[in-house]
Amino acid sequence: MIVALLSLAVLSAATQATSAKPLVVLPVRLDGYVMAVQGTIATESLWFDLDTGGLHTIIDTAAAKALRLPTAGSQQVGGAGKGAVAALKLRPFNIRLQDVTFHPSDPLAVDLSQAGSAVGARGLLGFDFFSQYVVGFNYDLNTVSLYNPATYHYDGTGRRIPLVIRPPRAFVTVIVSVPGVAPERHLLRLDTGSSDSVDDDIILRSMEPKRTVTGGVGIGTRFRTDLGTISSLQIGPYILHSNLVSATGGVQLIGGQVWHRFNIVFDFSRSCMYLEPRRGLK
Repeated sequence: MIVALLSLAVLSAATQATSAKPLVVLPVRLDGYVMAVQGTIATESLWFDLDTGGLHTIIDTAAAKALRLPTAGSQQVGGAGKGAVAALKLRPFNIRLQDVTFHPSDPLAVDLSQAGSAVGARGLLGFDFFSQYVVGFNYDLNTVSLYNPATYHYDGTGRRIPLVIRPPRAFVTVIVSVPGVAPERHLLRLDTGSSDSVDDDIILRSMEPKRTVTGGVGIGTRFRTDLGTISSLQIGPYILHSNLVSATGGVQLIGGQVWHRFNIVFDFSRSCMYLEPRRGLK
């Protein structure tokens, strides 16, 4: 699949210049298009996907039991699949990320064995993580930088993109079009935990043929979904053209197949993110 990134100046993004010193810079492994970092609970090291679409910080049930994390009841939780699955509420605990200690709010234990992880991720850091820190994704260097929101100031070359924060979710306004449908302004979920590109039911009105497949890898059950293509996607001043595969019937979102084309700083405290197009990407 060829995705052309047009109507933008190609900027050098080997580093993200900021006037604030990071609290920590973490090495990353890619879980598909999803950033994954290693953290420690007690003495156990686990891989965590960084998921702006995650409503909670989640630990795999088997890992939570092995760590003997105390529970505090149960609830149902949804994800990329249809319906909801059983989850255990966990009492507060700490996750060490090198020199930073993250305190999840309302963490859950969920069976992640069918979530389709490529790196053996045993958890995900969700909305509460992105709310506690300014988080910088650098796909060129395969690093994630965490900053203190109180002292952070962006001084890079990227463009500021407003976000709509509706805890525990974050959204971005984009302009999408499909063959036979004029461009429309849509509010889509910001979802770094998905490796999809753009999932938007606008393709149901497309003049192009669609194909039906089984979708919903992640939390929840699989479901039948129609696949089509987005003709163009505009995020702020940046326009992506051609062959952005889109799925229907699930969460309307923008996922990692789009986000990995930028180096990004997420600043939920100021309801924005900064996008720097990566050098040489098409």
